[in-house]
Amino acid sequence: YYKVGKEMNPIRDDSRQQGAIRIVLAGQSNMVGRGKLDRSSFNSNPDDRVWTLTADGFWEIAREPLHFGIEKGNDGKLGVGPGLSMARGLVDSGVFGKVELIPCAQGGTSIRRWIYGGDAFESMVKRIKQSRIIGSNSTEFSTPATVYVWYQGETDMHNNMSPYDYEHLLIRHLLNAIQLMGDDVFIIVVILCSDTKSKGGNSSMDVEGVDLRSYQNAQRRAARAIRNV
Repeated sequence: YYKVGKEMNPIRDDSRQQGAIRIVLAGQSNMVGRGKLDRSSFNSNPDDRVWTLTADGFWEIAREPLHFGIEKGNDGKLGVGPGLSMARGLVDSGVFGKVELIPCAQGGTSIRRWIYGGDAFESMVKRIKQSRIIGSNSTEFSTPATVYVWYQGETDMHNNMSPYDYEHLLIRHLLNAIQLMGDDVFIIVVILCSDTKSKGGNSSMDVEGVDLRSYQNAQRRAARAIRNV
């Protein structure tokens, strides 16, 4: 096993919120968000406990679309993703008092672009360095620990990358991410890839004959290879 950062076990205590958490959102369009954006329902009640690092490198109260100005050339396609709902769920649960989001995802990207030296990974490096330069917005809390959330795989699956190759590239990517964040990161979350072209039902094969289950199993094996993933 590869060890990830420091250990942290937040326990719910309704009488005292536990502090701040920083969440790096990485991957492709699944993480960016392509859900229908209804500004009246998603942004009418912004939560001042959930902040996001903007494309310009400033903290502001999080609103959809989180990746505005970050996913290059696709601002017209941006919609609702999982990041904001996840953050609101964490603060509503009472586990954390504040969440700081660092959106870094790029739609349509192969995992090869997320390996050290790849353009998507280097863009994420700049975003994380930005957050360190300006510091935490959560001045009432201690320096927040970091959760790294990865949601990617569909592009490589449909470009016929073998599950074996994907598994080993994913391990490389996760180790690169750990090295980048150092002891700040205490857990990594890998969301299993989904398939927008699926037949539906119980079939593991999509309309192009891609074996989704084999890819998801490759992701599980990569996650099991690294502690705290």
